[in-house]
Amino acid sequence: MTATAPLCSFHKNTHAQFYCRSCGNYYCPNCISWKKNPHYLHDINFMCPACNVEIHPLGISHLVTPFWKQLLHFLSYPLKPATLGFIVLFGMIAGGSHHFLTFNAVAAGLCFLPVYLICLTVVLIYCSNVFRKTGKGDLTPPSMDVSMEGIPWHVLKQTTLFLALHSLGYGVITLAGPLAGLAAYEFAKFLTPAMFLLLLVNNSLISAINPLLIFLLIKKIGRSYLLVYLIFSVLLHGVLATAFFLSQLDFMLPFVPILFYTLLWYQLVLVYHLFGYILLQYN
Repeated sequence: MTATAPLCSFHKNTHAQFYCRSCGNYYCPNCISWKKNPHYLHDINFMCPACNVEIHPLGISHLVTPFWKQLLHFLSYPLKPATLGFIVLFGMIAGGSHHFLTFNAVAAGLCFLPVYLICLTVVLIYCSNVFRKTGKGDLTPPSMDVSMEGIPWHVLKQTTLFLALHSLGYGVITLAGPLAGLAAYEFAKFLTPAMFLLLLVNNSLISAINPLLIFLLIKKIGRSYLLVYLIFSVLLHGVLATAFFLSQLDFMLPFVPILFYTLLWYQLVLVYHLFGYILLQYN
C-alpha cells in the first residue's frame, strides 16, 4: 500500500478501486453496482451508485509491487515445500514412464501418452488454482485439496489452445518450409501470454483467439508485455536447453526424462503465478 492511494469517498479506511468522472466520487468494490455488458462475452459494466453511469476501475498498480520487481519471488514460488513435492512427484511419474516405455515402441505409443495427459491435466488443475489465488491477491501456493469446480473443462480448453499453438508452427513448416515455420512459431509465442491470460480470465477459446481482445490486452500492459514475452521465452527454451545439455552426459541419461518433466511442471506453476500476478496488477 502507498500513502498516495485514493480512499473511498464513503469508506474512509478503504482504498478506492473506481472513480466516477461525472460526480467525482471514489468508490471501493462494496459501493459500486454492476450490470452485464450485452456486447462482450463474460464482461460486465461497473456503475456509479450515485449517477448510474459507467465507471472504470482505477486498477491497483499503485498498491501492488510491479511484477518486474518480483522476479526472485516468481522463481522461488514453485520451490515451496508442498508445491515442490507435487512438481517432483508428477515429474517422476511422467518422466519415469517415458524412460521405461521407450524400450518398447508399442508400449510407448499406447501407454505413455495417456500417462502424460493425466499428469498434464493434474498439473494444469493445480496451476489454474495458482492463477485464481494469485489473481485475488494471495501470493501463497494453494493447498492440494483446493476446489476443482468447473476447472476440468477449463483445463481442456487450455490443453486445446496449447496443442493448437504447437501445431501451428509444425503445420507452417510442413507447408512453407522451416523459415516461415520459425517466423510463425515466434509470432505464436509472442501472442501466447496474452491468449492464455484471456482464456484464464474469460474461460472462452473464442475470447483467447480474438485479435481485437489480444491487441487491447497487450496495449493495456504496454511495454512491460515485452518483458512477459521475454520471461516466457527464457523459461520455455531454458527447459529444452537444460534437457539437451543433460542428454549429452552419459551418466545423466537415465534421469533426463524425470528432470525434463520436473522442470516443465516447475515452469508451468511459475508462469501461471506470473499470469495471476499480472491480472492482479493490471486489474
